[in-house]
Amino acid sequence: MTATTDPNLALIRDSLSLKREIGDGYSQLAEQLENFNNPAAAASFLKLAEQQQQHIQRLAALASEHSGSDPSLSVRVDQASPADDINASSHYLMTPYHAVALALEIEQTTQHTLLNRLGISASDPQSQSQQQEHARHIQVLQQLLGNSPKPPEHWDEDLDPPFLDD
Repeated sequence: MTATTDPNLALIRDSLSLKREIGDGYSQLAEQLENFNNPAAAASFLKLAEQQQQHIQRLAALASEHSGSDPSLSVRVDQASPADDINASSHYLMTPYHAVALALEIEQTTQHTLLNRLGISASDPQSQSQQQEHARHIQVLQQLLGNSPKPPEHWDEDLDPPFLDD
């Protein structure tokens, strides 16, 4: 099997492409939340974007090991952008807890979708390096979530909601 048709290399490269989109989505949402005067959630998304960059660097190293070529080649992934999920699931009053929970959900969904699309089993020994890296990243997010204080029950109530002019 050549490097261009190897589903495990495709998994790593497609992961890289999607992870870049996710990182960009986190950065953009951080900027928006800063504009909505939600510095705590904005800081959480900036931290998530930084962690995503570290994850991308480790995946890029895996891609280089598997292919011996430049892993930065852009790959068009045949699935909806995770950045859409970031935007659709965000709220201007979300807390750091929500930021991490959202990141965890997006990471798990993205990985599961990629594996299914490429027809790769979670127990496939050839994809273990990518899956181990993904598991490490998930573990970091789970630890962050465990260390984040849970928000109060009615966290999204705003007695003075923003007014949008037409």
